[in-house]
Amino acid sequence: MWRTEARIVACIILFWLTEDFLWFVLNPAYGLARFAPAYVPWHIHWFWFAPTDCWTMSAAAAVLFFVSRVR
Repeated sequence: MWRTEARIVACIILFWLTEDFLWFVLNPAYGLARFAPAYVPWHIHWFWFAPTDCWTMSAAAAVLFFVSRVR
């Protein structure tokens, strides 16, 4: 049962990460070119090309997917 719950939480995290990124890409006021710290002040900490929140949540989703694999 806990594996199913881990998979569900991982899918929710992945959904919100995708939604956040697509909001920037599809928003005419931003676009992919303005997905940067200079234009997105509410994401304070950045690593490489994305906010650290994205990296942290991606890692959490990956771990949850890994532990939820079917045996």
